[in-house]
Amino acid sequence: MATDLMNGKWENSLFCASLRARDTNHIASVGTLMQLLDAEDRSISGAKTWPGDILPTLNRVVANCRAVGVVEILSIEEHDYEEDDYLIAQVK
Repeated sequence: MATDLMNGKWENSLFCASLRARDTNHIASVGTLMQLLDAEDRSISGAKTWPGDILPTLNRVVANCRAVGVVEILSIEEHDYEEDDYLIAQVK
């Protein structure tokens, strides 16, 4: 998601952060509108296990953001969950 925001996929690097109930999987009807200020790739590659086997790359991105406002979540678009690591919502 951070790379999509940095590459200009979303206008003004805006996104919505919300809560999801772990037991029912329901998403809150209110979210916080956030703006990405900066992101840093801190991926780790080349790490090895004790016997010397190489571990796969650990992808890690650190994002600095600021809250812009509060939004009402109107709907969530259906999509292939394996394709993206985030949901797309219509907000007001």
